[in-house]
Amino acid sequence: FNIFPVWNWTRIPGTTAPQLSPIPMAPNDWQMPGTSTFAGGVSDSLYGVSAYAYSDTLTGVHTAARKAWFFFDNEVVCLGTDIRSTASAEVNTTVNQCLTAQDKPVLVRSGKIVTPQKASAAHYRSPQWVLHNDVAYLFPDGGQISVSKQTQSGTWYDINHTAPKDSVHQDVFTLNFDHGMQPSGATYAYIVVPGKRSADEVEEYRKHCPVSIVSNSPEMQVVRNKELKLWGMVFYTAGTFKHKELQVTVDHPCTLLVKEDGTLHIADPGQTQEDIQVSLRIPTLSKKTATFRCSFKESGIRAGATKAYRAKF
Repeated sequence: FNIFPVWNWTRIPGTTAPQLSPIPMAPNDWQMPGTSTFAGGVSDSLYGVSAYAYSDTLTGVHTAARKAWFFFDNEVVCLGTDIRSTASAEVNTTVNQCLTAQDKPVLVRSGKIVTPQKASAAHYRSPQWVLHNDVAYLFPDGGQISVSKQTQSGTWYDINHTAPKDSVHQDVFTLNFDHGMQPSGATYAYIVVPGKRSADEVEEYRKHCPVSIVSNSPEMQVVRNKELKLWGMVFYTAGTFKHKELQVTVDHPCTLLVKEDGTLHIADPGQTQEDIQVSLRIPTLSKKTATFRCSFKESGIRAGATKAYRAKF
């Protein structure tokens, strides 16, 4: 709330972007339509997966990534892969940028030590987690992580020329991945877990984390929640996912939620209005393979909507 005059607009939470100054603007500014042809998600009404094949060809930006978010009861798993850029600035993925909680320290666990963030900015190689304002951020696959809490300034006039030009100062918490200059094939993975009030609570969650990142490749991103016996999947190409618990084959890009009881939810973020064939094998249920022909033809404005199926082995 009211962070916008002091926000670093190259670090909007969730985005992967070069740290350019000034930020390049399209001829139509905010009215510029998106260019991705694969953006959407799937849901069973309780859980969901969103995916975005991001590609920004704006002059000076030239950055791309394949990004996905997996939504469960207590956490959101955030994945990025195939991150590449030819921009003349370092590329960051911002986990969060928000006003600093004044009454609570920023805690960082790196190695076996939990320390409060004292410096205005610090860099860590593969910390286990960061805790700020009762929200934990876990880094199961490591990475170069930057944490800062510092005063930032700006004016409302910077973003709205009918607003005052008075200088505004706010203390801001920023957490991001550093992918370096002109990355090629970079990745990230983090888990956002709200409602954690202490280091002990975060450690307890980390030790018994119900989610596992099974794949984070340019072809597919897959997360399993073992407590829910639920798999979230993003296929960017036709292909097969194999695991001892199940096997899934698709003949078109898609997003899936697969339950180990044989329930399947599917959507087409590409909104191609083409049929998608899915083959599903769950060894704990049957040695047979169930095949679905999921029809999205003539779906019109509902081309990206979810369809539900139940396997009959």
